[in-house]
Amino acid sequence: MANLIKVISRVEIEPFVPVDLWEPRPDQLIFQEQKGLIIAPIAWFIGRPPGNPFEYFSMTPKKCYNGQTKIREDGTKSVCFREHCYKYLNYFENFYDRDKILLGFYAQAKFFMEAKKEEYTVPIFINELYRHVISFESSPILHYDITRMNEDNYNQMTALYKNTKNPCLEYKDVHAKILMEASLIQCLIIPLVSHYMYINKILNSIEVKDFLLACFNPIYDMLYKKYNVDLKNKLYETVITNIGKNRTHNPKLWDMQAIRGINPTIHAINTVENLIIQIVPKYKYSENIVSFNSNVIQNEIKYKVTEIPYEFELIQKSSSNRDDDNNSETDRFEAHMTKQNESLAMHLRVSCMKQMERIEQTYGPFSEAEIDFYIQELSKGDRQVKNVFQSELIFYLFMDEFGDTNSIKFVNVREYIILMLAAKRKLQLNNLFLLAEIIGGRVEKPVARKTVNKNIMLRMKMSENYQRVLNNYANEEILENTLFGFIAKCIASEFTIIDFYDRRLHGQVIEVNKDLIAEQFLSYALMI
Repeated sequence: MANLIKVISRVEIEPFVPVDLWEPRPDQLIFQEQKGLIIAPIAWFIGRPPGNPFEYFSMTPKKCYNGQTKIREDGTKSVCFREHCYKYLNYFENFYDRDKILLGFYAQAKFFMEAKKEEYTVPIFINELYRHVISFESSPILHYDITRMNEDNYNQMTALYKNTKNPCLEYKDVHAKILMEASLIQCLIIPLVSHYMYINKILNSIEVKDFLLACFNPIYDMLYKKYNVDLKNKLYETVITNIGKNRTHNPKLWDMQAIRGINPTIHAINTVENLIIQIVPKYKYSENIVSFNSNVIQNEIKYKVTEIPYEFELIQKSSSNRDDDNNSETDRFEAHMTKQNESLAMHLRVSCMKQMERIEQTYGPFSEAEIDFYIQELSKGDRQVKNVFQSELIFYLFMDEFGDTNSIKFVNVREYIILMLAAKRKLQLNNLFLLAEIIGGRVEKPVARKTVNKNIMLRMKMSENYQRVLNNYANEEILENTLFGFIAKCIASEFTIIDFYDRRLHGQVIEVNKDLIAEQFLSYALMI
């Protein structure tokens, strides 16, 4: 009966052949592939002859999408993604997308990428991907074809993971099938996504990663809406559980990762992102994808934590044992490191200056009189202008614009004040007026409190924004340890207003409404 359904759904006379066993005839090769390219027959859509460069989609921006098929030592073939992708595209176009809706969108997107490059911004491109391919609501016919191909080719997998204690870790056929649907959609759009990066010179590894996640995340949001299964959270729970087991056996190795800026949460998030970007698109219906994921997760732990050479050697340096020139071991070490890192520091400072120019242009102008006024007010009582608590909040707000975590630390006093003023304006534009005054005010009485009371916490967790923040960070521990700590400090500390333009307000104590500041910090978390 199942085979009959497959035949009827495909409207074919010839027997059903799964995609992984399908050997296309020359006349069935609608898409072509060659080194660095996927070629789609779309020139005729705009009246151009076949074989025109208009039909070329570059696969070079992401290395894992443009590998070469290799023969392993045991004689088996390791099929590269480009070959895998073009086979799945041809299968889909031959047997499911009879109206060539996907090809039509390829032609439309390619035209806008090259002829309307400036207008075809990243948000517009991602929205078009969603509207024309991903969404089952706005593109029902194409999505129906995607679902049919997934249903026809999926076979029940053996050795799926069972866990009666924690259902989040369980993988049933329904989960594997949804993962395969995600894989298929990613496969269909990757040539478009890759070429967009090529055209717009999105080549930096961080930019590539962020762009790919921005393109792929709507797929997982759509599948959550369609099947009520949160795949990203399921993958995260799987990864963090495996990390927990490994950490039990290797506690010292995991503790040593702090100097690299890695902890279990960060490693888990990075692994999930790697799965979504590099692994899911390579899924095959003929393979056990749950085992595939498991192997990748273990390898990520193995090659990035437990078996990677440790490049740091911790040596204790005395700060009290001094030589004839009154220099301690610590002083001599710092002098050596300063010389060693001079070029890096110079590079970071130049990068910092360039970003500050752009921030001034975006959020300014700022008068020198106002900047001097802030420096004067913040430094009263022989204080440092840069307060640790405020600077942390300000830096988080602009970290994305600097593109790294280091160059922003090279701001001088004047630039720091500009960042503070820009932060105030940025928050005010988002109606976060109380938080704006706190960030741009003077800390009169700092209190290092780390937790909020239970009532505030309960009311926060009832907020719609709390759920959105939780979905973004995928870990409640981060919220409790970081965000709640910020809120607690705001509530317990005392701040006064600094206002250059309204001296009646200047110096007044900022009344911190507990519920309001909690809600504004949730909005702040969504901004960063």
